[in-house]
Amino acid sequence: MRIPLVGALAALATVASPAGPYARAAVDLELRTERQTFGVGSVVDVGLYAVSDEGTVFSGLDVLITWDPAVLELGEPVIDNGPHDWFIFGFLSDEQLDRLNADCGEDVFCDPYTGLPFNDGDAMFQAGSLSSATATAEGVLVATFRFNALAETPLTEVAIVETLGGQYAVTRVLQGVTKVTGNLGSASITILGAAALSVWDLSAAAGRTQAVVVSGTVSDRLTFGVEIVAELVARPGNTGTVTFTEAPPVDILQVGDPWPVMGAFTPFDTDLSSSPDRNGSIDDSGSWVPIPLTFSGPLTVFPVVTSADAQGVWDVRLSTSYDDSSFWEELDTTLRDGTLIIVELGDGNGDAAIDMFDFSEFQLCFTGALDPIEPPAYALTPGLSCGVYDFDDDGDIDDYDYAAFQDVALGPAP
Repeated sequence: MRIPLVGALAALATVASPAGPYARAAVDLELRTERQTFGVGSVVDVGLYAVSDEGTVFSGLDVLITWDPAVLELGEPVIDNGPHDWFIFGFLSDEQLDRLNADCGEDVFCDPYTGLPFNDGDAMFQAGSLSSATATAEGVLVATFRFNALAETPLTEVAIVETLGGQYAVTRVLQGVTKVTGNLGSASITILGAAALSVWDLSAAAGRTQAVVVSGTVSDRLTFGVEIVAELVARPGNTGTVTFTEAPPVDILQVGDPWPVMGAFTPFDTDLSSSPDRNGSIDDSGSWVPIPLTFSGPLTVFPVVTSADAQGVWDVRLSTSYDDSSFWEELDTTLRDGTLIIVELGDGNGDAAIDMFDFSEFQLCFTGALDPIEPPAYALTPGLSCGVYDFDDDGDIDDYDYAAFQDVALGPAP
């Protein structure tokens, strides 16, 4: 019977290794990435680590890995960047065995073998040595698998599996001829699509300050010096004014922060432009970021102030720059405009009726009594305009605001 070369090499290592008792504790296999979120078109490095609290030595291993070939493509042969000097290493050709490493697809003989398996979602990695490696509690790096991110997905996994049903392909860690295989792990990966930014649709009460939120995703994009502009446009028939106020820099915790020891930094600055209808830029020129940004969620907040006589709907439009000099156009950025509706206090959806819909929103916004707080204690949430339920404008929504809400709640409009 033919056996994989690593198995034979591991048996030989029993003779070649120095005499002495070996710890027989299990060796866990883990897959790790530096971050979970990547962008389409980016490189995803997945490290294979051998982990043991007992400092277990091992002489070889066979590892079956699986992935979704629709979203990840194995981009190149295995990278030998661990500390141990392996004699046998990589996706060895198994054309006459279980064919997991065939690099030309099913039922196609591959000659010569390239060392890069066909992207069918599974492969067998092998490593063996005449001297023993040591698995540590922190994990010793064995190898790195390099994938290309092909398509957007909220979650996918590169996983280590015990077997794929073949006669020879089995995941195992060997100490000589003894199996010391422990738990098998996986790496979770999120792949974001092109840059996409949008304005939340919100309601605001007249005579108040309201936060206009720009949210979205940016994945593996260099954004140094680029610009996004938010503009207020009044619809015909509106009264009063809605104008931007100066906004401070906003902290964005980047996925894969290049300076994690320094904490959150401020790559996006917002500042009042020369026109009260057009506020600032969203760019990272305030802090030099040496690697592409990757994040998802609220990006920045533009405060706007409404006059006491304001009524109507204002469109909040996003554009790529004041003078078309921004690089965002090159990022395949999708922009979605939003609206800001001026409403009466308590009328969250602006339908001129303070009813059970508004009461349900009030409950979601309720914070309880707090000291006057700036910024407000209630959360910024898409589709939820908590500021219209803060009747006394003190930054919380408490029993006082509930009493005021009851005074104006009249039920559905006729």
